Amino acid sequence: MYAILHAVCAAAYVGLVAFFMTNVGTLFGPAHGSLNATMFLLMFVISAAVMGMLVFGRPALWYLDNMKREAVALSLYTVGFLALIAALVFGFLVLSANRVPGEQVFCTMEAKLCPDGSYVRRIGPKCEFAECPTAGSSFIEPRSVEAGINETVNALDVSITPLAVLEDSRCAVDVQCVWAGTVHVRARLESGLGTSEMVFSPDTPVTTEAESITLTGVSPAPYSKKTIAPADYRFTFEVSKR
Repeated sequence: MYAILHAVCAAAYVGLVAFFMTNVGTLFGPAHGSLNATMFLLMFVISAAVMGMLVFGRPALWYLDNMKREAVALSLYTVGFLALIAALVFGFLVLSANRVPGEQVFCTMEAKLCPDGSYVRRIGPKCEFAECPTAGSSFIEPRSVEAGINETVNALDVSITPLAVLEDSRCAVDVQCVWAGTVHVRARLESGLGTSEMVFSPDTPVTTEAESITLTGVSPAPYSKKTIAPADYRFTFEVSKR
């Protein structure tokens, strides 16, 4: 226990002296040559005395109290723990030196809502949020995408996956109807804020915090004597920024 305590205290003192020596110019400003030499020698003498007491002070007392075996063991263990701390510091320096500048940085998948309703993600090297678009940013044209059941398509940073047709009451093209009918489609939306499932019907926009998604088309057209298999459906979505 004493060996670990002495080694940690000695390492802490060395770190404190190293910090002082590397920042003395910042802390006290420039000094003259004679003062620099005097300070260096004083620090050397004080450090030798402090390290001597930390490493050999208690073993010397034990040795004088006729605890020779314990004194030698404590000295060896203290030096051994100091060597271990030095090896850890050396390993850290080697790993830091071998780190390739500009290597890929993996940031958390978070998104920031900008004043214009768009989202920006974290980017390297410090994983800070990217700049929000300025007021003069150009208008982003709406995008149209087409997908089938369980097929994922992407537009304007939104992923759309139709999952199931909940209702298809459209009027068949080979009969006359008093009501045009409708289609209800359940789809999964994935954007910067996460994942959700929504129900779409034709020409009725579904809005998120930054986008508006509209089901603009469903094919094939229905016939009175033909059932449309789920795998045959095709859905057209229009995605626009709000």
